[in-house]
Amino acid sequence: MAIVYDASSKTFNLSTSKTSYVLKVLDSNHVAHVYWGKKIKAKNLDYVLRSKNWGSFLTNTDNIDDFMLEMTPQEYPGYGSTDLRTPAVELQFSDGTSATDFRYESHNIYAGKNKLNNLPATYVENEDEAETLEITLKDELVGLKVVLSYTVFENYDAITRSCRIINDSEKEVDVLRALSANVDFRHSDFDLIQLSGSWARERHIIRTPLRNGGQCVESRRGASSHAQNPFIALVSKDTTEDKGEVYGFNLVYSGNFLANVEVDMHSNARTQIGINPFDFTWNLESGEEFQTPEVVMVYSPNGLTGMSHIYHDLY
Repeated sequence: MAIVYDASSKTFNLSTSKTSYVLKVLDSNHVAHVYWGKKIKAKNLDYVLRSKNWGSFLTNTDNIDDFMLEMTPQEYPGYGSTDLRTPAVELQFSDGTSATDFRYESHNIYAGKNKLNNLPATYVENEDEAETLEITLKDELVGLKVVLSYTVFENYDAITRSCRIINDSEKEVDVLRALSANVDFRHSDFDLIQLSGSWARERHIIRTPLRNGGQCVESRRGASSHAQNPFIALVSKDTTEDKGEVYGFNLVYSGNFLANVEVDMHSNARTQIGINPFDFTWNLESGEEFQTPEVVMVYSPNGLTGMSHIYHDLY
């Protein structure tokens, strides 16, 4: 099976033929990102999440000793909590407030892959080609849900991600920011690769080291455009065409997009990609849903050529 849930540790292991992607439901019901890389067999990776006591300036979350959300690698961070890094989702309610607190409510694992409503996306012709995990997060106070969707193409070493925001409250809400994926790495020793250019000379390879603070690739032209491509890769410093670790993010969307990497004060890299929140608002009436575009995520231990082959084979 490509997706295995261990109820005793509340851990999800998403496995392709050569890679593993692991996430975990914490005691607080926040969903944490644990691991993404070469395929592993270990079932207990709790040591990855053990926080270091960095200082009293960080707020303990839920009044739990040594639990600091700002030091926790998260799957889909919200806005207005004790995590002051860039959020993946931001909403505004009718009273002007915008703080949310999304926590695990339930999950569902099924064979195949459902279509995305009115959006282009990868697909299957038979259910045995892929397996999908949907994790439902809920903010109990405001009555909204976020459904995180992960599809594992086991034979192609690719994982797709998207999310759905559901307004189960009795009031309308404005979506200000709804990114398709967030990955929190436990270090930032990467180079960032982007594909930028201009008309008739698109997709030049630009490689720069990550630095402290934010760095992004984006389009605000109404289309992904010839200037920027909705793709980034984080690569280890020694990566070449045929060796080194590569983490690729390709957004299947042709409108305004944002690919953002934030390196925090402890040198951890938060990577996000999705619809550009610049000049973006989507009104959700009671009972309505908003579907984000899909991002195809690829890990390769065999350099840039290894990553390219995975994308080419899947597409």
